[in-house]
Amino acid sequence: MTIKHIAMVLEAEGLDGPEKLLLISYCNRTDDHGYCWPGQQRLADDCGTSPATVKRVKKRLVEKGLIASQRRIDPKTGDPISNLTRVNLELLEAMRRKPRDYDDNVIEKITFAPDTPVPVKARRAARRPSAGSDQVMAQDEPGPVDNPGTPSDVLMAHLEPD
Repeated sequence: MTIKHIAMVLEAEGLDGPEKLLLISYCNRTDDHGYCWPGQQRLADDCGTSPATVKRVKKRLVEKGLIASQRRIDPKTGDPISNLTRVNLELLEAMRRKPRDYDDNVIEKITFAPDTPVPVKARRAARRPSAGSDQVMAQDEPGPVDNPGTPSDVLMAHLEPD
């Protein structure tokens, strides 16, 4: 459901850029019911911002009722772990902006001439070894596998480890 939730954010009205970006980051990790538990640093990395910006924008999303978070504690160690967050999918759906005709359908204007040539990838010329380089010559000679006339016992010996 993640992609569906992300699409809901993109279609929502009343959110500014940082709010949409953070909400997309949350929605990228939601389950079918809108639950997720990304840490602040992960959200900051996803959004390309600082953890302080994540805190500030998260506060605005909480105030708008779009997300709710619950602090979690590791029961074994007592240490804090990432918060459990739920995205308010019902409210997000209600914020969908009205459909608008952008009148930008220019498909008819995009055409190509029927005789447009198909590009051909240029091949580079083979490199010639420098004079006196026996090692380069040995690499350029065909191996037993490359030669169809090589007996099978030679092929097998070629494939066996030393």
